[in-house]
Amino acid sequence: MRTVEAVAPWRNGDKLKVTLSDGGYFLADARSDAAALLAEGMEIDDDALARWRSHGGLTAPEAAGMILGRRSCSCRELYDKLKEKGYTPGEAASAVSKMQEYGLVDDEQYARDVVELCLARNRSKRFIAQELHHRGIDKELADELLDSIGGQRDAVRELIVRKYGNIEELSREQKAKAANYLRSKGFDWQDIGPVLKGLEDY
Repeated sequence: MRTVEAVAPWRNGDKLKVTLSDGGYFLADARSDAAALLAEGMEIDDDALARWRSHGGLTAPEAAGMILGRRSCSCRELYDKLKEKGYTPGEAASAVSKMQEYGLVDDEQYARDVVELCLARNRSKRFIAQELHHRGIDKELADELLDSIGGQRDAVRELIVRKYGNIEELSREQKAKAANYLRSKGFDWQDIGPVLKGLEDY
C-alpha cells in the first residue's frame, strides 16, 4: 500500500500528476469523476494503481478512440474495455455514445462483419449465434442476421471433404462419424442429412 504525496496539474492542466510515497507516480484525467476524489494522504492499493496506470491519464473518449484504432468492437465490448481500464460506468457509457455519434462504433455493421467472417470459415449458425452473444450484440439484431443466412449444405459438404475425403467413397460408419462431428459443430440435421445420403434413419 502506498499513499498519495502530491496532486498537481500536469503540462497544460488537463491532466494531474499524482506522486506516490514509493517514489512512483501516475497521470489522471483532470476532468474525470474519479480524479476529483484524489487527495494528499489517501491510500492507493495495487489494484487501484493498476487501474489508474492502465489509461495513462487519457480521457475515456481518447481511450475509446485508441481501442477502436486497434480493432473494431461492439458497444458493449468497448464499454467493458473502458471499465477494465478504470473508467467509471458513466464515463465509459458517455465515451461509447460519442464514438457512436462519430460513426466509429456501429453494432449492426460490426455484427454483419462477424457473420460474414464466420460464414467464410464455415461456422454453423449455432456457433455464430454464440459468437454474436459473446460480443454483446442485441438478440433481436442477431436473430435477424441469423435468419438471413439460409441453409448451410455447402459449408457441411466442404467440411466433410476437408476432414474425411470424397463423400461418395465414405462408408456408412464414416458418414455416421462425420455426422456426429458436424452436429458437435452446431450444424442442423436438415443440412447434414441431404449431404450424407444413406443416413436417413441415423
